[in-house]
Parts: sequence; structure tokens; C-alpha cells
Amino acid sequence: MDEEMAYNLTKALYENYDKIANVHPAMESLTPEVMADVDVVPYHDGAERYLKEVGLR
Repeated sequence: MDEEMAYNLTKALYENYDKIANVHPAMESLTPEVMADVDVVPYHDGAERYLKEVGLR
């Protein structure tokens, strides 16, 4: 995946978090801060760029 696509996908997920969280009650605990704090695998460069821009990394 190219960097711009990863950036745009990450941006869409974070900007639509409220809609995603309302899909199922279990999703409510998956906050933007929690999603940005996962370090099990490295983030794609595009995703990392978005997270840094919005102050989550």
C-alpha cells in the first residue's frame, strides 16, 4: 500500500470513530488514543504521519 493510501485510510478511521464505535458496544473501549498506542507491529509510514499530525504519536 502506498503512503498516501495508508494516510487516507487512517484519517478516515479516526475521523469516523464515532460511527465505528456505535457499531457494537465492544467498540466503545477502542478509543482513538488506545488505537494509536498499539505497538505490537510497526505502523505504516502513512498511518504514522497522520497520527503525528493529530498529536496521537
